[in-house]
Amino acid sequence: MTLVAGCLYLLYYRGVIRSEENRLVDLFGPDFEAYRQTTPRFWPAFRHYHLIQLERTISTRIVERGLREVVWFFAMILFIDQLENLHLAGHFVVAVLPL
Repeated sequence: MTLVAGCLYLLYYRGVIRSEENRLVDLFGPDFEAYRQTTPRFWPAFRHYHLIQLERTISTRIVERGLREVVWFFAMILFIDQLENLHLAGHFVVAVLPL
C-alpha cells in the first residue's frame, strides 16, 4: 500500500509542479526561466546552496495553499489505516475464499 500511495502521490505532485511552474512563469517571466534552468524540479541540488542571505520572508498564504494541496495524501493514509483496522476486526470483509 505504501508503494501504491507513493506512486499516486508522485503522479499527482508532478501535475502540481507543472501548474506551479506555469504560474511562476506568468508572474516572474524571464527571471523564473533563468531560475528554472539552474534549479532541479524535485530533488535539491546542494551545490547551488549558499548562505548569503540570513533572513527570508515567507508568505503564510502560500504555505497554507501548499498544505491544502497535499492534505488529501495524509487523509488517505488515515483512511486506509482505519479500513485495515476494520478488516482485521472482521467488520469489513471483501471476500471469503474457499479452503
